[in-house]
Amino acid sequence: MAPLFTKTIEQVFGVIAGIVLIIAGTTYLVSALKKSNPIKPRPISWFGWSIMMGISLLSQVINKGFELSQMGLLVSTICCVLIGILTILSKNYTIKPWDWLCLILGAICVAIYLSTKDALLTTSIAILADFLIAIPTVHNAYVKPLSEKTSAWMYGIISWSCTLIICIGHPIVYGLFAIYLFLFNTSMFVLTHRKPKAKF
Repeated sequence: MAPLFTKTIEQVFGVIAGIVLIIAGTTYLVSALKKSNPIKPRPISWFGWSIMMGISLLSQVINKGFELSQMGLLVSTICCVLIGILTILSKNYTIKPWDWLCLILGAICVAIYLSTKDALLTTSIAILADFLIAIPTVHNAYVKPLSEKTSAWMYGIISWSCTLIICIGHPIVYGLFAIYLFLFNTSMFVLTHRKPKAKF
């Protein structure tokens, strides 16, 4: 199947996706750094995300070269690192003991990832690891919706939608992470716009 759009149109969508993700990251960071804001990031998730997405991006670039559909991964990796560092420096974050378990499980996936050079397999494993590391943040959104409620998730949906459009007609490996992140951002948006559940 040939790419749906010309290179020029793909470039436009790629730039839009990158810009919207920068807005999303900035929006989340500004919200998290406000002392009056109830948002309490789980930095282990953010650092873990930066590692997972960075690994997936590097794997794809090494095997297939850089494509504009990967712009979202690049911007997201940078934003996640900044959010993790700045929320820790601001002392506005939450870390619970089982966050480390999620990180360890993610690290096991990384070890499996490093044992193969197949781009499709490594991207799939990276997505699994990313999800495991995301559990603390999903927990925040499930138990206390306001602790993760921000328009950043909506920006994420818009950005990954643009990335998915670019992926049409390209090898599936380029679209896997975009599909996952579109679904994740949509889930976070839904979770943060509902009544809180009991703690667990």
